[in-house]
Amino acid sequence: MNSTRLLTSLCSVLIDSLQTQLFDALVAALPLSEGGEEAQLKRIAELQVENDVIGQELQKQLEVAEKELKQVQELFGQAADNCLNIKKPE
Repeated sequence: MNSTRLLTSLCSVLIDSLQTQLFDALVAALPLSEGGEEAQLKRIAELQVENDVIGQELQKQLEVAEKELKQVQELFGQAADNCLNIKKPE
């Protein structure tokens, strides 16, 4: 039983150490902030505008894709009906 507690304790210490090392590595990988808070806020605003533009473009592409899907579904239904002779071709 004591060996289990010791192993659990060692694992906990190891995990804490790895988490600290990972956090330090992530912080070190962050780009340096240049220009202070004002520059960072300006950059955030620019990124938000860019994100909005890309979001609108993706929305338009989604709408086009949904229309194309609807057309394909309709054509598939017509083809299936024709193949099964359920409906007469129009």
